[in-house]
Amino acid sequence: MNTLDLDYRQLAAILTLSVGIFLLFKYPAGNCLLGFSTSGLGAEQFFGRFSFAQCVVVIQAATLVVVLIRTLGQNKVKAPLLLLKRGATVFMWVILLVWCKIGFDSMYYGLNEFRISALKTAIYTILLPGTIAFFSLVNWGVAATMRGWVVGLCAISFVYLAPVAYPILVENRLISAATGETRLTVYGLDTINGGRMFFFGSVGFLLAGATIRVANNLRFVFFALGLFFFILSLLNGTRQFVFSILLGFVAVVFILSRTREMIAVISLMAVASTAYVARDFYSQAQVVDRVTTEDLTEEIMSGRGRIWLEAWNQALGSPLTGIGFRNYGMEYFTLSEETGEIVFNKETAHGFFQEIFVEHGLLLGFATLGAWLWSLWQFFGHRGAQLSRMQRFTFVLCLVFCIPESFSAAVFNSLGFHFFAIASLALHAEETSKTSVQDKPMPNRRLARMQPS
Repeated sequence: MNTLDLDYRQLAAILTLSVGIFLLFKYPAGNCLLGFSTSGLGAEQFFGRFSFAQCVVVIQAATLVVVLIRTLGQNKVKAPLLLLKRGATVFMWVILLVWCKIGFDSMYYGLNEFRISALKTAIYTILLPGTIAFFSLVNWGVAATMRGWVVGLCAISFVYLAPVAYPILVENRLISAATGETRLTVYGLDTINGGRMFFFGSVGFLLAGATIRVANNLRFVFFALGLFFFILSLLNGTRQFVFSILLGFVAVVFILSRTREMIAVISLMAVASTAYVARDFYSQAQVVDRVTTEDLTEEIMSGRGRIWLEAWNQALGSPLTGIGFRNYGMEYFTLSEETGEIVFNKETAHGFFQEIFVEHGLLLGFATLGAWLWSLWQFFGHRGAQLSRMQRFTFVLCLVFCIPESFSAAVFNSLGFHFFAIASLALHAEETSKTSVQDKPMPNRRLARMQPS
């Protein structure tokens, strides 16, 4: 247990809420990511009455109200319907169908503690963020919404982690993680939740350096911070986070135009140089052992592979409707390092698609997987060449967020796939709008005057 982290938790909570208020007025889309800061900080109390998680929900709700007011103020009442008409993507409608199934299951099986907990989590990780993202795209389009997401990733991850920099150094946790004794986490969380902000920071600052218009020196600082957060992710050792960051880095390098080739080369050299200089330092880190053939084989045979096989077997037993929302998994209890209380919970299928297959049936599972793959083909195929640079970065961000959730998330906290559905909708609508404008013939008034009446 990271005892010193808890001493600085209230400071982190105050700073994070302050950032949320700033984003509320300046970059509303950034608050889509605020809900994930509740991991580690959610139990922090203010005035003995209000928890950090409750404050987060209030800020997100206020953000949604602000976005809706601006929608009405700009006379864009019909814009959501127009967006849906132009950008109706199969994946988005399948996601909505999954949530209709979740609602039906909740009524049919009843609201036990596990369904209530999952639905509460969905409020600040899926429902409010998804609605904010949708109306942000309606109001300001893909580019502005993308900037909000990037600023949110950078700001929230930075203030969330900054207060625990001192405890990490004092307790020599960097050395312990680098030598393989432990895996770097914060606020007493498990490795996935304890490393999520490292992932957020690395992806956020990488995209900030590639998309935000600033001086080259500041852009280099963004790339350096992205590299720093990536090193922390390596010490955390969560493989899906590390792989996603590397995928995002490669994609950013390919998207950068010739005017930014030098920045990309500097970034590549920085990664390569750091990896070479520090190879002896982190050669014993657990992330190195966790990508060996032996460890991956063990994970497939007795780890996630076993869980996925059990979920698939149960899905075959109920192929049409599945076993029902939050009916999968064994119940267990743990001692919360945040509050010191016993917490009862239930296992998940360790993956977004896996959970849909087992809890909602094979038909809905294959429909969801197929619709997602179809969206990928559209962007990598004929539509990808037509996207602007910012649209491509938006697609990369959504894809990078989807990768970890394919291995560890549940339907009720998989923000990446929901972002992917909403962004696909907006990108398709923008391209449709551009095409319709280009294809529409311009009126020739001079020719019209020459025609007989």
